[in-house]
Amino acid sequence: MTLTVALSPDDKEVLAYLISCSSTNFLNNHRKATHKTTNAAAATSGCAKVDADHPPFFNCNCFRCYMNYWTKWDSSPNRQLIHEVLDAYKDNLLMQNKKDEQEGKEEG
Repeated sequence: MTLTVALSPDDKEVLAYLISCSSTNFLNNHRKATHKTTNAAAATSGCAKVDADHPPFFNCNCFRCYMNYWTKWDSSPNRQLIHEVLDAYKDNLLMQNKKDEQEGKEEG
């Protein structure tokens, strides 16, 4: 995305973290809604340190890490730009999902 060119390396890391969280949540929520199943493993945070105090870890989706990255995003001078990129990404996911569903209906 060309919007990300103006972002600092720290802002890019925040954006990547928030996209990875939103992608995971989007896919898990879609799976639950589509297949009407609950997968306990998908619902977990993926962090072995959920109850432990730890520095922010990019591959951790625990609440503490999420809030740390959210705070970085909220205090960034590029907050609005990051928000616009996230919105564009989510819109793209939704459009792709609708396209995939339509193709699935046509095949089925």
